[in-house]
Amino acid sequence: SIPTELGGMTRMESSFFLRSNSLSNAIPTELGGMTGMKFYFLLYSNRLSKAIPTELGGLTGMKSYFYLYTNRLSKAIPTELGALTGITQYFDLSSNRLCGAVPADVASIVSSASDSDVTTGNFVGPTPCAAVSGLVALVGSKTSIPFNCVSFSFKLDFRFFVYLFVVVDAMNVAESPLTLVSLTAFETFKS
Repeated sequence: SIPTELGGMTRMESSFFLRSNSLSNAIPTELGGMTGMKFYFLLYSNRLSKAIPTELGGLTGMKSYFYLYTNRLSKAIPTELGALTGITQYFDLSSNRLCGAVPADVASIVSSASDSDVTTGNFVGPTPCAAVSGLVALVGSKTSIPFNCVSFSFKLDFRFFVYLFVVVDAMNVAESPLTLVSLTAFETFKS
């Protein structure tokens, strides 16, 4: 776990390196108090979980290298991250378990900052988080799911489709948004 006391380092401007340390649990909300940060806020390649704290949107002085990729972060991308408008390069939330629509201000950062990514390895896009949670539960938390739900663009091999379709077929189609997303993907695959 990341000690909450680290959030008290308000004058730290650069090189917060906690990458590749097998850290787990949630990112402490207190890290949002590190308002002096400008470069290298690196929490990537750990086992951090739960939602990205909205308080990280308070790091408005960030200019580059805001890395939360390759963790187990879930839920929607907080709109508050859209306040990090000074980032000109390296904003990366990829390879997590994030879901839902990318907030417009965050999408703006990604489109203007070079070498930035929030979609790869996540479930962001029009798919609601509830449907994604159901899919992760169906497939298993240790399975890497080889597709990206952005604009319902699926890249799956046939064996995975058959597995997903068989599992979905056993569900109640009328009550499951996951079923509708999956069946839409199956129809797209057939054509």
